Amino acid sequence: MNINELDLNLLRIFQTVAEERSVSRAAIRLDMSQPAVSNALKRFRIIMEDQLLVRGAGGMHLTPRGADLAQHLSGVLQGIEVAMSGGSEIDPTRITEPIIIICADEEILLHGADILLALKTCGCPAPVQFLPLNMEYRSDVLWRKRLAVTMTTMLYAPDGLKQRKLYDEELACLLRSDHPAAAHLDLEAYLASEHLLVAPLGGAPTGYLDTWFREQGKSRHVSLITHTFGSAPTLVQQAGLIATLPSRQANLHRQNPAFTVAPFPTDVPAFSLHLFWSERYDRDPVNKWLRDLLHDAITAPQRDTHRQNQTAALEDDVIRR
Repeated sequence: MNINELDLNLLRIFQTVAEERSVSRAAIRLDMSQPAVSNALKRFRIIMEDQLLVRGAGGMHLTPRGADLAQHLSGVLQGIEVAMSGGSEIDPTRITEPIIIICADEEILLHGADILLALKTCGCPAPVQFLPLNMEYRSDVLWRKRLAVTMTTMLYAPDGLKQRKLYDEELACLLRSDHPAAAHLDLEAYLASEHLLVAPLGGAPTGYLDTWFREQGKSRHVSLITHTFGSAPTLVQQAGLIATLPSRQANLHRQNPAFTVAPFPTDVPAFSLHLFWSERYDRDPVNKWLRDLLHDAITAPQRDTHRQNQTAALEDDVIRR
């Protein structure tokens, strides 16, 4: 095959179909008609003398030749885009592809509005799509999608992901104001109470906090497990349980007289919220623009709010004493 006779646009079309595993989704992303994408893929198959992608369960699948080609093209096409951008600024008004953020519902509740405001402020018309987190951080989506990131406090990320810390976090307890321990939640009262565990990934009868307690020779009684942070206040209110939550999540209910937000009664290892992305897009200017926008949108308002909540927590602690 003579590279001088190759329509280089076919490479871009093939790579997009390979990433999407769907001609129709690739057509939408490329702003082309589906027949045009199909015809281009047919031409490229003839040139390469291989099917490259074949239909199967769950969509299209790469042949061995197609997989090898896609792996090589990924870095080549990204390098061309970076070189052609010449370090110029990204124009957010031209970004229309959905921005995908993979996270637990806690991050949606805390940061969803700030993220949308940041996009509107810079004139970006792209919609935001939140997807639920899984154990693999949906790394397959991060690899396929240029505008995709994961946000989580879990730090056992699979290989192939880069990360950046957004902010440090601490634990707080959410309980009903008429709970027997509401006036003074010490460790003894905490361990004697019944608890709600929020397990975003599901399936865990205990969380990392219970593992830590066992290492200290202690334990708590978890009566109820939910996979969403959004359901915690209702369950706490209706069942009279204590929910141990990230402090920013618990502090959303500090002004509600039905609840008491108390500091966690003992010192535990600190944790942080991190942003993750595929190393494939580590130097990609569009992905970097998204990472910087999310960092600024999340950390700026959180600094002010967290400082106010820390002050309120100290005042509440003085009152309880």
